[in-house]
Amino acid sequence: MLTEEGRDSFEAVLRPKVFGTWALSQLLADAPDKLFISFSSVNSSFGGALVGAYSAANGFLDCFTHYQRRKHSVKSYCLEWSMWDELGMSRGYPMKHLARRRGYYAISTRQGLYSFLAALRHDEPHVLVGLDASSRLIRQQTDTESYGMHRLCAYFTAKADQPHGERLKELPVEDRFGIPIEWDFRQI
Repeated sequence: MLTEEGRDSFEAVLRPKVFGTWALSQLLADAPDKLFISFSSVNSSFGGALVGAYSAANGFLDCFTHYQRRKHSVKSYCLEWSMWDELGMSRGYPMKHLARRRGYYAISTRQGLYSFLAALRHDEPHVLVGLDASSRLIRQQTDTESYGMHRLCAYFTAKADQPHGERLKELPVEDRFGIPIEWDFRQI
């Protein structure tokens, strides 16, 4: 838990992801047509009871992907994986069945490779892999209708015969990380 984390333990988890990612980006800084791919964890988006520092470290990767695309026009991707089936830190994971009931699939090597290729093919900068969309817990976090996420709405006045609304809808609106925001302009 974050309340039990100390500076040293938090830093030990953050250092490899944050400084490692930054170092790799600097190595590629002068390379033409660079491709930068980060492997993150769904804990970045969904959190977890005992993985606060780990979630924060992976959250950095997600934000760094959008930063690279926006500020440096780098072809950057971040794939958030659920858990691998008996590979890496998921090997021998005692709560695999509980995680499955909560909507997290254990990804086979083959599924991981296909997911990786599909993400690159569709040019999505941020992809979550290994989630069960039929799981209520997953839907609560990903379905904007049921989760009740906010939507930006701007009201404006104009004469009825002026088509300002259509031109306004063409404006790109982004948050501070350069991620497009869903929005509406409404004429009053």
